[in-house]
Amino acid sequence: MVAALETGRTSWTHLPGAVRLGPHDNATEVTAAQIRDLITRLVETGAGRQGDPPVLFARDAGYDVIRLAYLLADLPVVLVARIRSDRVMRHRPPVVRADGRPGRRPRHGARFELQVSQTWMVPDTERHDTPSR
Repeated sequence: MVAALETGRTSWTHLPGAVRLGPHDNATEVTAAQIRDLITRLVETGAGRQGDPPVLFARDAGYDVIRLAYLLADLPVVLVARIRSDRVMRHRPPVVRADGRPGRRPRHGARFELQVSQTWMVPDTERHDTPSR
């Protein structure tokens, strides 16, 4: 379901699209198609113009926001999603084996647990977008 929030001090919303998933549908691909359709309709009606700020889409923790960002990389959208607090990810694997022995390097790096601050590292890169005016 896509819901548009009104601007200003109001709690009104508009539901421009809702899709019922079938048993063989991929929720991420259906969501990407919904967002793509909405952006297309905004442009066609003149509501979305060149130079406008990107459209913000907030997603819940059940969405694969990484895949969604890949599928929508060509659109002027910003995706924000919650990540479950018990999520465990992995850092990049080391370039060489830590023990110095020959053989294939590890496929995964150290665990990164959102609930355990000792597993957090300094980010390799940061992205700072400046708002377009």
